[in-house]
Parts: sequence; structure tokens; C-alpha cells
Amino acid sequence: YEHLTDTNEVDFELVFVGPKRADFILPSNFTHIQTNVKPAQCMEIAFNSAKGNFLMQIADDCIFKPYHLDRLLEEYESNYNNQKVMVGAVPTYGNWDSGPDWNVWLRYPDYGIVGSPPQLTFCPIIRRDLKKELGGFDTGFIAVDYDIDLQMRLYEMGGTCVHLMTQVSEDLNNSKLFRDYSKYDIAYLHSLWVSDDALRTTRAKSVSPYIDNNILIHSQGPKGEWN
Repeated sequence: YEHLTDTNEVDFELVFVGPKRADFILPSNFTHIQTNVKPAQCMEIAFNSAKGNFLMQIADDCIFKPYHLDRLLEEYESNYNNQKVMVGAVPTYGNWDSGPDWNVWLRYPDYGIVGSPPQLTFCPIIRRDLKKELGGFDTGFIAVDYDIDLQMRLYEMGGTCVHLMTQVSEDLNNSKLFRDYSKYDIAYLHSLWVSDDALRTTRAKSVSPYIDNNILIHSQGPKGEWN
């Protein structure tokens, strides 16, 4: 939070959703929503609660290069204003020196896919109206890959994802979130977008949306520790 505040000129708010409450006074542009529901559902809650025109998905282990938010918005407004586009970066796992993981995020994450899958991006910004048009996140995902599904649906409607030549550092080592749910979520992702080892041009079934009523209480997966 301090890094974003110190380096970016664009106004932003940070909406954090999860089970733990801060034991200190939060800054005025920082909102915390307490709930024990699963991570994908937390992200939907955060998006619905945010006030800005642009939304960006992050996690509490993300670290950004200086002026990252400014660069995302400048790129969007200079080249893609009001188009069906998400603008984001690529991840650098662990530290900056490890280098960006181009292989995973430039393409759909399955090396056995036949043909040329579309490129994906990391922590992209998306306009609020475009997120609404896409239908939000799908309740079938528990913890990971719900953002990939959203980007694939963008391609399905004729949109695209754009990479900025910048990086986001994320430390996923020994993450309980990935350990417990990655196999389940990647299987669900493939059931939607892969057929006979090739990517589908259309989603296998309609999106299962979240219902706003009791979204903080009714979890799509067992409640409990998830981070």
C-alpha cells in the first residue's frame, strides 16, 4: 500500500476482502470487508464494492514496480479507450531477479493445447461496464483461475488482452491456496475451454454468476482457512 501511494499519481482505492481484520486505523482510501468465504468469491465482493471506473485484481502478496498504476491507465487511455480490452503485466515469482514468467501468462496455461492460444495477462485493469458485460466471476471456481476464465470470455466476445512491459512480483511458495485448490480449479477451467486437446472458441456452458443476496455469508466452498 505504501509503495502504491508513494509512486503513483493516479487516485486509487484498495478493497481488501478476507477473514482477518486490521488492528490499526486504515487509510481513507483503504476498505476492509470481513468474510470467511473463498478467495474467488472474495474477489467478486471486492469488485462489486469498489467505487472506481477501473478494477484490478491483486492479492496480498503482490508487489508492483514504481508507477505501475499510472502506466496501466496511461496505456489504456492512449490506445484502447472504451474498447473491449484488459491491460496488464506478467508475473515475476519470488523476486524481480527471477525474471518474468512469460511462458505461463503469454498463453493459455496448458502446453498440450493444439494451435495458437490467445495471450493472457496478469493483474489487468478492466472497466466496470466491461466486467459487467462479461458477467463477473464464475461460482464454479474456488481459489484460482477465475481470472483466466474472465479473460477467455473477453476473447470469446471479440476483445483482447494487452501486455505492458512491466512486472508484478508475487510469492506463491508453499501457498495453501494453490496447494488445496489448483487441481480442482484448473480441471474446471479446462472443462469450460478445452475439447480434444484444443481450445474451444466458445465456452462450454453459461457463466454461473454470484447472487448478491448473502454473498458475504453463503460460500461456494467450505468455510475456513484458505490463505
